[in-house]
Amino acid sequence: MKYFTLITFFLISFQASGQKISKSDLIGCWTDSSEENIQGSNEYIYRPCDYKIFPSARFRFKMNLKGGSVCSYLVLSPDDGHYMTNGSWSFNEETNQLKIYDGDIEIFKCIIESVEHNLLKIKN
Repeated sequence: MKYFTLITFFLISFQASGQKISKSDLIGCWTDSSEENIQGSNEYIYRPCDYKIFPSARFRFKMNLKGGSVCSYLVLSPDDGHYMTNGSWSFNEETNQLKIYDGDIEIFKCIIESVEHNLLKIKN
């Protein structure tokens, strides 16, 4: 019985790490929460835009992914007058690759590691 419980726990843990992510899971506004990143890691943390008051930063990437592959994202401006602009996005459910476009130009690409109600983990 002890081994059955241990094996069951292992299988549940293994399945949780292989989370199937769908495009609808990503819909919403996400902000780079760089202060939560682990130094030296290639994993980056994003939080919902209204999750908390984020500490001041020179630039904090933000993307608002909407239905119909429409999005808006924060553009880095050289004069610190950052602004939101419209674009489009795609998500490949087989590779978990998210791409954001300005017209035909790809401006952002990452691999989604996991997504929860208030946490998005990506790898660039």
